[in-house]
Amino acid sequence: MIKVLEHNGFIGSIEFSLEDSILFGSLLYINDLVTYEGQTIEELREAFEEAVEEYIELCKECEKELEKPFKGVFNVRVSPEIHKKAVYEAERRGVTLNQFIGDAIKNELDFIHSNSLEHKAISDKIDAVGAQLDNAVIDINSTFAVNTYMQFSQILEGAKK
Repeated sequence: MIKVLEHNGFIGSIEFSLEDSILFGSLLYINDLVTYEGQTIEELREAFEEAVEEYIELCKECEKELEKPFKGVFNVRVSPEIHKKAVYEAERRGVTLNQFIGDAIKNELDFIHSNSLEHKAISDKIDAVGAQLDNAVIDINSTFAVNTYMQFSQILEGAKK
C-alpha cells in the first residue's frame, strides 16, 4: 500500500481529519511548508501535483535554489561495534566506508524489490488458481444440479405410474 504521493522528485504526505472530513498533506523533506488538501484521493493527488508545480515556479520567480528532497547525504547512527565492523569490511574490500554503506543499502533495497516482485508473481498465480477453482466449483455445482434434477424427474415419473 502506498502511503505517500510522488511527483517530479518530491514526496508528499497523506493525512486525514475525521472531524473535518478532509484529506490533506504537505511536501516532505524540504525546509519550506507547502500544504495541499482534497475531498477525495484524486483531488488530493491533483492538489499535491499542483502544489509541487507552484513550489517549483515560486522558487524560480524568487531566484531561490530549488530545494530537492534528497541530496544523497545523511547521518547514520549505529553502535560502535557495527561502526568498527563496517570500517574493517570496507577496508578489506578496498572501498570507502561511504561506498560500503551505499552498496549495503542498495543491496537491501534490491532484495526488497525482488521479493516484492516475486510476491506479486506468486499472488497472481494464486489468484489464477483461485479462478480455476471457482470455475471448477461452478461446473461441479452445475453437474450436481443437473443430476439432482434428473433423479428427481425419475422419481416423479415413477410416482406417476
